[in-house]
Amino acid sequence: MTLRRTVATLAAAAVLATTGALVAPAAQAADNLGKWYYLSNGTKGGPADVTFAYGRSDDVTLIGDWDGDGKDTLAVRRGATYYLTNQATGGAASTVFTYGKPGDTVLVGDWNGDRKDTLAVRRAATYYLTNGTRGGKADTVFTYGKPGDTVLVGDWNGDRKDTLAVRRAATYYLTNGTRGGKADTVFTYGKPGDTVLVGDWNGDRKDTLGVRRVQGPTPSSGGAATIKGDGTYRVGTEVAPGRYKARVPADSWLCYWASARDARGEDIVANDVALPGETLYWDITASVPWVETDGCGTWTKVSADDAPRLVSPIRDGFYRVGIDIAPGTYQATVPADDLCYVESLSAFDGDLDSVIANDLADAGTRITWAIEPGDEGFRAAGCGTWTRTDTLRMSAAGDADDVVTRQDGHVVERPELVPALD
Repeated sequence: MTLRRTVATLAAAAVLATTGALVAPAAQAADNLGKWYYLSNGTKGGPADVTFAYGRSDDVTLIGDWDGDGKDTLAVRRGATYYLTNQATGGAASTVFTYGKPGDTVLVGDWNGDRKDTLAVRRAATYYLTNGTRGGKADTVFTYGKPGDTVLVGDWNGDRKDTLAVRRAATYYLTNGTRGGKADTVFTYGKPGDTVLVGDWNGDRKDTLGVRRVQGPTPSSGGAATIKGDGTYRVGTEVAPGRYKARVPADSWLCYWASARDARGEDIVANDVALPGETLYWDITASVPWVETDGCGTWTKVSADDAPRLVSPIRDGFYRVGIDIAPGTYQATVPADDLCYVESLSAFDGDLDSVIANDLADAGTRITWAIEPGDEGFRAAGCGTWTRTDTLRMSAAGDADDVVTRQDGHVVERPELVPALD
C-alpha cells in the first residue's frame, strides 16, 4: 500500500550522488558511491538488513510490488522510461518500458486489484492508468478534480484496489473508482499547512490519513516579521516568509503588492490590489525571492494558530476562514452603481490557481455564497455587507437571473478595481 511506498522512499533518500549503469558494482568503491540503498526489515534501528546499488543519482525512485509476490522493490525513472527490479539485490533491471511523457507526474498503485502495482501518469486533472508494465496505451483514462489539486493514492474502501483522493487545503475528496465524476467521500481533516500521510494504521485493509504538524514557529532563512513601509524587499534576508496582515490606510489611494523573481518587478509571479480601509492577507513564500508593497501600510506576520476572533460586520476585504469568519452560507445585496467580486481561496498568495471559486455580480443583485470548512480564505470587493444565513430559503422576491451562488471550479476573470496606470 501507499504507506509502504512512503517508508521505502524515505529509506532510499540515503542514496548519495553519482552516476552509473543499472548493474551493481562488486564493491562499494569511491567512484561508485551514490547508488546505494540501505533497507531495514524491522523497526529496531541498527545496521541495514539489505544493502545494494541500483540506478544513478539523477534517477527518480519509485516503490511498488511489480510482480505480485508481496514484496516491494524499486523502479527508477529516466524521462519516460522505467527500469523495474523485482529483487533487492541490485543488478540489471527485470523489466524496462516506456510510458507517458517525460514531464508527466507519475503515480503508483494497484488499480485493478491483481496485487501488482503499476503506473499512472497525471496531466493536469486527467489520469492515464496502465495495468501492466509493457508501455503502450493507457488501460483507463479519466478526469478527476482540478489541475492544482494535491493527489493521494490509497485503498479507501478495502476492496484491494487503489484509487485517488485530491486535497484542497484541509478538505479531501475520495473516489473509490477510476471513472471520474463526483467524490464518494468528502471530509475535512487537520490544517491546510499539514503534511499528509496515507496508510492502513489499524490493519483493517483500508487506507486512511495521518497528518504531520511542525510545532512552534515556522522556520525561515531570516528576515523581519514586519514590513513597515513601501518598497521592494528580499525574502529571507529583509523579510521572513510567512502570512502577513495589513489594513490599507484611509489616506492611501490604492494598495498594491506583488511577488516577483527579480528585484525590478519585471518577472511577477502574483500580484493584487486592495482599496482603502480593507484588511488583507499575503502569503510570502521562500520560493519567490522578492516582494513589493506600495500604499498598503504596515504588514505584520500572523500565525495559523491564532485564536478565532470573528469579524462583524463582514464587508469588503480578506478573511481567514475559521479565524476571522466562520464557515457557513452568507448573503449580500450589491449596492447601486457597484460591481461585486467574491472568491473563496486555498491560499493568500495572489495566484489564480489558489482561487477555489469566484464570481461577479452586478449592482442590485442578490448574491449567496457558501464558505466551506476547508476554505483557507474569503474575499469580497464591492459587495456591500454580508449576513450569515445558513437556513436561507430562496424566496419569490427575485428572478433566478438576479441570484448568484457559489460554484466550485467556476473561475472568472478578476475585475479591474481601479483604472490602469499609465
